[in-house]
This record gives sequence, structure tokens and C-alpha cells, in this order.
Amino acid sequence: PWEMLKYSERQWRLLTTQRGGSGYLNRWRINTWRQALEQRGFRVTVETAQYFDSSIVEERPLLDPEFRGLNHISLRTAQALVAARKL
Repeated sequence: PWEMLKYSERQWRLLTTQRGGSGYLNRWRINTWRQALEQRGFRVTVETAQYFDSSIVEERPLLDPEFRGLNHISLRTAQALVAARKL
């Protein structure tokens, strides 16, 4: 859920470990994945993507600063299938 973008990394870790959870849940956005893979020598293609409705863009002021500045596609991406090929 996009509500997880409202919390700082520290707050998120506390929320996800307080009941014995691992503290890990991927919050990387599509551009973060693309950049990380491309920096490691992969050519990246987004095969399919599902998006949150546009209301998340209206909620931007409520998001943690880490996510607030994202472009609308990165912000709206809920799920993506990414193909990466080593160059």
C-alpha cells in the first residue's frame, strides 16, 4: 500500500518490527530499481506495471521527504515486472 511511503526509514523499521516482523519490506520505487540495475551494467526493460490511482499524487505533502520529490510515474507505480539483461 502506498501509505507505507508516509514513514521515514526509521519509523518504517520500528512499525514493521514491533510485533516480531523482520523489518524488511521493499519500498524502492521503479526508478530506484532501474538506476540500481543500470549502474551495475544491466539494460532494463519494464515489461508490465500496475499503478496506484492518481490520488497518491494529491497525497504527496503527507509523504516522507524521501518519496515526496518523486515524479508521478515513480510515485504511482505499485507493482512492476522488470527484465534486466547484463550488457
